[in-house]
Amino acid sequence: EKLIAEEKARRERARVTLKGFTRFDLCKDGARLLVTLSGQLYVLSRADLKVTALPGKDWIGPRFSPDGTAVAAVLAGELHVIELATLASHALTTGATATLSHATAEFVAQEEMNRQEGYWWSPDSQSLVYQETDESAVEVRHIADPLHLETAPIDIYYPRAGSSNATVRLGIIARDGGATRWINWAAAKFP
Repeated sequence: EKLIAEEKARRERARVTLKGFTRFDLCKDGARLLVTLSGQLYVLSRADLKVTALPGKDWIGPRFSPDGTAVAAVLAGELHVIELATLASHALTTGATATLSHATAEFVAQEEMNRQEGYWWSPDSQSLVYQETDESAVEVRHIADPLHLETAPIDIYYPRAGSSNATVRLGIIARDGGATRWINWAAAKFP
């Protein structure tokens, strides 16, 4: 199994050391199963055992919509929706950089709050709430692989005690895309 750095980090924070199918999502009616293997998404129909590969690769955090007609997942720091009827994928967010990402939980949420999700479907499957994470003020740590010294160290944005955390905000976006409506809260009081 070949994993991208983001998926390796997510598994490490979730304490997942297994390989292969490490998680699955079952649609609400139980008819279909969503699994990931090496970043490729597959939908398995339980009635006839038909397997459908979804478009794209290196997806993170895939989940069915509550109505079971779509899958949302993150690719390269952007939130996408894959419509299951057409297998069409479209990005809902744009603008991800090395320090700005959409729809994934940042280090503090994953490690300290045990929250792995960075987006949530609305109950009617017509919109999603997602987290935007800005890590530009977070210190960078360089982690080398002692078993592969020929490989360049990877950069990890790690908020050590007393240093800056990532800045996060939540937005609501329609399933079809469009403008994000940002949710306001007292971020200074409740960071």
